[in-house]
Amino acid sequence: LPPRRLPGSEPSLALRALGAPAGRLELLLDLDVNEQGRPVNAIPVASTANSSIVDAALMAVREWAYEPALYNGVPVTSRIRVMIELN
Repeated sequence: LPPRRLPGSEPSLALRALGAPAGRLELLLDLDVNEQGRPVNAIPVASTANSSIVDAALMAVREWAYEPALYNGVPVTSRIRVMIELN
């Protein structure tokens, strides 16, 4: 089973608090989720945001928590693709 993000703060609110400008922004990330459900190795794939907003998004993503992926019932590290949209 793939990892599933656990309920928490909305990424758009966290990024707005860090100074993301108004308007539509998109950020596509590849993200490894480890066996404990912690995001590691977030890599920007594509973005309509400037580098400071991308950096803020990477900081925000590291605070998320996931239910880790399972392989034969055992938690494993997996890679997912995450789209963050700010309107």
